[in-house]
Amino acid sequence: MKLTATNLLLPLLLLLSWLVGGAAQAQTPTSDYAFFLVPSVANCTAGDEVTIDLYLQILPSAPASIPLSGFSVGVCHDTSLLALVPSSVVMGNWISSLQPCAAADFLQVREWSGATGSAGYTIATVFSFTGGCTLPVGCHHIATAEYSCAVSAPLDSSVISTCNTLGSPPVATVVILGVVDYTPQSEFISGDLPVECSYPAPDQMQLDWTNSGVFDSFEIVCDGVVVASLPGTDTSYIHFCDSTTGVCCIVRGIICG
Repeated sequence: MKLTATNLLLPLLLLLSWLVGGAAQAQTPTSDYAFFLVPSVANCTAGDEVTIDLYLQILPSAPASIPLSGFSVGVCHDTSLLALVPSSVVMGNWISSLQPCAAADFLQVREWSGATGSAGYTIATVFSFTGGCTLPVGCHHIATAEYSCAVSAPLDSSVISTCNTLGSPPVATVVILGVVDYTPQSEFISGDLPVECSYPAPDQMQLDWTNSGVFDSFEIVCDGVVVASLPGTDTSYIHFCDSTTGVCCIVRGIICG
């Protein structure tokens, strides 16, 4: 049967209403997809500006028979600690990874002001109105946003997170598989990991950390300089230095690196 313009328009409008207006609520959670929020620094310093990256990870377990056809996501922040710099939300390189299309048929980015729960930004996209376009398995950089710090405080999931409360009606954080929306996992990941420092021998600093399995690699930063790059499977490193300083190096996890 040949589809008329009217037959094509109706499902497209329904899909857009899910993404733009949040008219449909996600029915089923999925562990095959996850949004990650990763800050440029572990702590906010009053008066400074920080960037926070948004990533979408697609695991190999994602069903190839029902590829990702779009997504919508809201990112909310605590307005007593952060303020979104106006017009600072920029797209990452995910669009260049779309296959086989060169760009999304629909992409909307909006910034929202208001109190906590109503302030942040939303992204909604449909890769192709006619189907056949998707993102491959892997980790994709979705967006970068810039924030100003109102006070000095650690950055964690209580300060910024994905949400379903932005807009009226609110935009839902979902991934669209075919024409069905699912709730992805969401996680805030601080790049700087808690580290245990010890000195097994003179002028040797041993760094040990817990590996959560979400990082692609690690950077060892000592005195502001990257001294080593390690695989994402590692859990320890020995740095040769003056052990009398008592200053521990930083272990920085890299996602999509």
